[in-house]
Amino acid sequence: NVAYTHITRKWVNAKCMREFSQEAEETCVIPANPKDHKSQDMTLFVGIPLVCWKTKKEKKKVVFAHSEIWFVVELGEEKMQLQRKLEEVDREAGKTQEDMPTLEMPYSELQGRFRPGYCITVHMSQGKTFRERFTIHDWYSERMEGRGRYVALSRGKTTDLVQIAPRDRKRSLGGDDFEYDGEANAEDSDFEYDGEAI
Repeated sequence: NVAYTHITRKWVNAKCMREFSQEAEETCVIPANPKDHKSQDMTLFVGIPLVCWKTKKEKKKVVFAHSEIWFVVELGEEKMQLQRKLEEVDREAGKTQEDMPTLEMPYSELQGRFRPGYCITVHMSQGKTFRERFTIHDWYSERMEGRGRYVALSRGKTTDLVQIAPRDRKRSLGGDDFEYDGEANAEDSDFEYDGEAI
């Protein structure tokens, strides 16, 4: 899923976290950072995708980079284990998902580096290639016209992977009159997510 606004991104992520966490054996909730309006409560479980929004380096070596997608593979007492998602450049190098690096991250550092990854902004999606079906939100927003639409559409490996979310009058697809309250309810939209992470 790709959205132009953080409001829509947060709404889609909240809806997906709520839906998919119901099937999880174990969950952990990390509260939003009150000093960061782009932050949101995160319900963590094995398999949830997370997108890096702040690069981390150690001894001049990148540990994880802006816009990389990682998955939670294990929840511990104070830390979780993450594995980076296979990207197009990795495929071209002959790598598989099993070859991707893993790392441990304390829960206390999560909000400062990652956001839920079911939906990312158009800006975060630049340079990515999606091989799975994905939905473009905010399509009807004036902010999305022109370059935003081009970037969103060109993420798919093929055109049959692209879905455009319907115009949603109840939440205005991230318009200025929509207030995200931290909850996403099934009755809020006709939008259906097919369960594939980008």
